[in-house]
Formats: sequence, C-alpha cells, structure tokens
Amino acid sequence: VETRTGTLRVSQWEVPSETPPKITVVTVHPWAPLGGGEHNCVGLAKELLSEPGLARILTFQLCSSSMVWGVCTNHGEEIQQIVDVCNWADQLFGDGRKGSVILLGSSAGAPQAGAALDACDAVVGLACVGYTFGRFASIAFGRHFKNVLNSPKPRLFIMGDKDEFTTVEQLAERVEYGSRSGACESIIVPRCGHFELESPAYDRQVAQYVIDW
Repeated sequence: VETRTGTLRVSQWEVPSETPPKITVVTVHPWAPLGGGEHNCVGLAKELLSEPGLARILTFQLCSSSMVWGVCTNHGEEIQQIVDVCNWADQLFGDGRKGSVILLGSSAGAPQAGAALDACDAVVGLACVGYTFGRFASIAFGRHFKNVLNSPKPRLFIMGDKDEFTTVEQLAERVEYGSRSGACESIIVPRCGHFELESPAYDRQVAQYVIDW
C-alpha cells in the first residue's frame, strides 16, 4: 500500500471459501517505539479466522516515527498510514459497499486506531485490546481520547482487571462518556494484566470477544 511515508507491506489472512468475507479487519499493532510490531497481531489474526467466512484479517508494520516526534505530532504519520490501509482494503474488498472495515487496535496502537476511526468512511467500528486510557499514558496519547469517545461508530474496549496503565474505574468512566455518542461497550478479563492480555495465551479468548461483538 502506497502512503505518503512510504510503501507498506500488508499481509492478508483468510480461509478460502465459496463466499468471500464481507468484513475486513485491519489490525493496528502496539506502537513501535514502545516495542510493538506486526508480530503482536499475527496470533490474534489467525484466531479470528476460527469463524469461517466471517472476515479476512490484514496485518502490517507501521512506519513509526520516533517517540518524541510521534508525541509532538500527535502520531499523524501513523494515523495516516492506518487510514490509507483502510481505504485500500475497502476499495479492494468492499465490492462497492460503503463501509466494510473494522479496526482492531492493540495497546498503544489502539489510540492511533481510534484517531483513524472517524477519519475514514470505510471504517464501521473499532475494537480495542488494552486501550491506554490511564493518566500516565495520557501524556503520549491523551490527545486522541476525545476522537474515539466522541465517535458515533460502535466501539468495544477489552481490558484486563489488573491492567498496569488503566484502572477498571477509569475505563468505566470513559465508556460511560463514550456511550453518549453511540454504542460503546467494555469487557473486563479477570485476573489479567495489560501485557498478559496481549500475549498469545489470550489470543483465542480475545478473538472470540471480537467475533461475538
């Protein structure tokens, strides 16, 4: 996919079937300056294929800016890349239908996915795994909170009850606020921390939450 920051290699995960999936899930990995990469989403992508014919999954490696520059520029380059991939997917797989893409953001990639939610008409909803809503995380990502919370599009937030960045109470407050603009739900995973929820051990469970949603 050609973007203004360069060419992105996108991997497509799909189970062959007579009827092509109607939905494309575009994953957004945890922010690279914090150690994230496309590999963080591959296991989850495979588990999402457990429901035949439901969706095709796209994973890709964001061309991320440095930590300081990313914060200073509101992660503008990363957000534009997400929008470009979603538009490309809609044109390639949308079959003329308006809106055929669901965003799935993980950890520090979730705020960037949320910022792209209303910036792209092709996107019809957003699921987040471990969205970093906490006070410390707000230093880097707080300027994206209003974008996702004020969106009229459906949103799902999945978080462990022992998340190290966001408390259960903080998430509940955010979801209550977000519900004023449209469907906004949360799922709390018991006895689970932030990084545990991102690990392969929870891929199947998280995938099932997204499938059911």
